[in-house]
Amino acid sequence: MGVLSFLAAAAVALTQPVHAPSCASPTAEELIASRLREVVTDKGVEADLDRRMYNLPRVPADSVIAVHDENVCERAARAYYRYRLGPMPEGGLIVVRVRSRYAVYGANRAGEWTIMSIFSLAFEPIVNIAM
Repeated sequence: MGVLSFLAAAAVALTQPVHAPSCASPTAEELIASRLREVVTDKGVEADLDRRMYNLPRVPADSVIAVHDENVCERAARAYYRYRLGPMPEGGLIVVRVRSRYAVYGANRAGEWTIMSIFSLAFEPIVNIAM
């Protein structure tokens, strides 16, 4: 009976509307945007490897744009937390657009590392990076 109750509660939680987390503080947002600007603008072999790891093109720094649109943040939260059980974590998540990609940084963790996910503009997953 306990398993059925858990599964029913999980099903209800998954069907509840997602309220977009507030955008993170400008300081946190700038740290992520700054790192992404380095990735897309730096030259050299290491920079090429970083771009390949992040699956991002080499573009001008002004192609890295912080997103504050609540609809985009809600879609980003749904994609980023897609496989997370339980309620949405408190606090914001950071969404940065780099040409045809969204970089999303929130509270998902892999051990001691926090995860940045790169998505297409349709929020199809491309790559996850431990940071």
